[in-house]
Formats: sequence, structure tokens, C-alpha cells
Amino acid sequence: MTEVFDEIWPMVTALKMLRWQVKGYYEEYCIENNGRLSQKFVEKEDVANRPNLYRTCIEDTWEDSEYRIAKNLLTNIFACYEGWIENISYQVHHHRSEVWTFVQGEGLFVMDGKEQMVKTDDTVVIPVGHLHAIKAITPLTFIEVQSGNPLVEEDIERFEWKWSK
Repeated sequence: MTEVFDEIWPMVTALKMLRWQVKGYYEEYCIENNGRLSQKFVEKEDVANRPNLYRTCIEDTWEDSEYRIAKNLLTNIFACYEGWIENISYQVHHHRSEVWTFVQGEGLFVMDGKEQMVKTDDTVVIPVGHLHAIKAITPLTFIEVQSGNPLVEEDIERFEWKWSK
């Protein structure tokens, strides 16, 4: 997580500075369209990436931008290895749902007290308010996509669970 923070923090800071510059330019010159803003702030050679600076920096609040950034960042890849991480705790989230897609290995997944085996190419949907956990049987990798508001690490309540296997 520290590595992610170390990479993302400078980008978020740069985005805040860009918003400040675009807003100042917009207010000084009364720019009414994205094309003029892009001419000023996006390199001419960068034809593939044309952000909507008007929406991002003028129309949207910083809170809207933070939410979009967090939503995109909290798409995580987890790897559980037998003996390294025995399991991910039996837990519930009150503000977010999750979708887990298993890309490698086998594991034992539990939701609301019902255990089931999962393997490569399986997907599980975990709605808000449902208890869930995972235990690796073999080296297990899955992609977790979170949806909800707020998407914060503190939205977790942990419980005891005794695995059947």
C-alpha cells in the first residue's frame, strides 16, 4: 500500500495544481469550452490523450474528482498464498459492494456462512452488508473491484470464522 501511495500522491498533487492553474486561466480569460483549455494546457503532440479539462477543473468539485480517483484506485489485485496469508478475515462492509474475479489458483470462499470452492475464472459478487472471507488452498490471485461511497479502508468490521477445511 505504501508503494501505491508513493506513486499516487505526487499525481494527486499535480492534479490539484493543474485544477488551480486551469481555474485561474478560465477566470482571467472567460474560456467557455474545453478546446481552448486543451490548447493552453495539453501538449500539441499529445493527440491521444485529450482530457475534458473544463469538466474536470471547472464544472466538477474537487470532491467529485477525489471520488473518481478513489473509485479507480480501489480496484485492487490481491494475492493470497497458502502459509503466507492464511486467509482474508471474515468481514462485512457497510458502504461498499465488491466483485472478486479469480485469475489464478484455488480457494475456499465464504459468504454469510456458506462456503464454496473458487478457482481460476470464477467471479463472486459481494453485496453491501454481507459477511465474506477467502482462504487460499493453492497460490490464489484475484482482482477486487469495489463500488460504493465512501470507499475507505475503515469500512470494515471483522468477525471470527472457523473454516471447515
